[in-house]
Amino acid sequence: MMYVSCLFNSYDALTAQNSTCRLLCDALNFFIVETVTYSENLKKYVLYKDNLSSVCGYIASDNYPLVADVILQRICLSEEAVTGNNVKLKNSTAARLLSKIRKGASKSVKKADRRLEMPNIISALAAHHNSLNIINIWDLTVYQLNDQFKRQRYIDYYHILSRSVSIWGDKDSKFDDSLWFSNVSDN
Repeated sequence: MMYVSCLFNSYDALTAQNSTCRLLCDALNFFIVETVTYSENLKKYVLYKDNLSSVCGYIASDNYPLVADVILQRICLSEEAVTGNNVKLKNSTAARLLSKIRKGASKSVKKADRRLEMPNIISALAAHHNSLNIINIWDLTVYQLNDQFKRQRYIDYYHILSRSVSIWGDKDSKFDDSLWFSNVSDN
């Protein structure tokens, strides 16, 4: 499990002012089923079940990175690896090595595929999907949209393979008839 990592304690920074504290509370309420409120006395977010009748949990500085990571995973995002921009180097050899590593990393960074940008995914899925269209596609969350897009790609690939097998045969037994219901969240 990957934790959201920061060079400072992001929870303390987000709860230092009332305005950011309220924004974080609104964001948590969006992603969490229970009602979330901030307690000034406890310096924690309190999770309530059944309209503030019973406390069922807390979000504080110790578990906030885990909560943030779970939310990022649910919306198909992930925290980028620490880049090491604020690294204190002990000698010039370490500085040269870090410089070489960064040069190599910058060369190997792949250019983002514009076909996988959100507007294109929305348009393509609305045009291609059996039941989603430009009117009702907006009812999906980002996670659901991404999941449907991946699923549609698997189903299309399955149909292409099954047509090929029906015409040319499958003498090597490479056709996977369970491909259409593969777990797309692992890829």
